[in-house]
Amino acid sequence: MDKYGYFTFGTGNDYSTRVARSAKKLIVEVNQYMPRVYGEGAVIHISEVDAIVENHEPLIELPVRTAVAEDIAISQIIASLVPDGACLQMGVGALPELICNALKEHNDLGVHTEALNPDW
Repeated sequence: MDKYGYFTFGTGNDYSTRVARSAKKLIVEVNQYMPRVYGEGAVIHISEVDAIVENHEPLIELPVRTAVAEDIAISQIIASLVPDGACLQMGVGALPELICNALKEHNDLGVHTEALNPDW
């Protein structure tokens, strides 16, 4: 909670505000490791909250898998099929990361994703 009494939804900042405001009872979970995420309407005020639960556990991190030759071949084939100007939906994991790396010479690509990798 910030100094004004607002909570954010951290990494789950999608439709959470709308769902939270439609709940009959609202319990929020507070975690010191959860990043504060900004955005219009991405907050809920303490006056809208019925209870607070504290759970200060580190966030789960996805394990990094070492790419094998087949992964690299697949990513290069996929990249060869993507034209400049395409709009892509990327997921998380070893293969999407390899595909993004294989697309680095492409131009004007758009992306829809639920997660961004700093290496992209």
